[in-house]
Amino acid sequence: MTTVSKKDSLLAFIDGYRSLPELWDTACVSYSNRVKKAAAYDILIEKLKPLEPNATRDSVVKKINNLRSVFRKELKKVNESKKSGASANDVYVPSLWYFGELMFLVDQETPDDSISTNELGNDINEKSVAPSSPSTSSGPTPTVNSFAQPSRKRKSAPSSLISLQRPRGIWKLKTMSF
Repeated sequence: MTTVSKKDSLLAFIDGYRSLPELWDTACVSYSNRVKKAAAYDILIEKLKPLEPNATRDSVVKKINNLRSVFRKELKKVNESKKSGASANDVYVPSLWYFGELMFLVDQETPDDSISTNELGNDINEKSVAPSSPSTSSGPTPTVNSFAQPSRKRKSAPSSLISLQRPRGIWKLKTMSF
């Protein structure tokens, strides 16, 4: 019986994970298939047994999450050093020995374009909606647009976002234009 080093066992686990795109590739047809994912996790449980003899699905998931988070942190350091304008010789070199083995995850770790709340447009249409019970307060009614508008120009956003807010006891229907 030969003993396999921890490094070799972890490399075998990573290779097994790479060969099962239903676990990591969101574009894979089988990604949302629970049956195929369960079978894939069973394969990885066997790959993890040399490192953890009592391996379960939970321990496989934890191991994958650990590997991906460390990879993500190292990838962030590399990308930030490239953005900083460092020369080719000064770009951060990952110290993680299995960083290259996880490069198949690069496309999955790149965030999608999103709209931040700072990029919302100036066209915020607000309509008051009466509360379900009559208000007994005799104080002043809040203004329709009680949010301060920044002075810088912003991108406009689609008008499909509707949210409810409850400022000072009055429900307001807030429609944002994107």
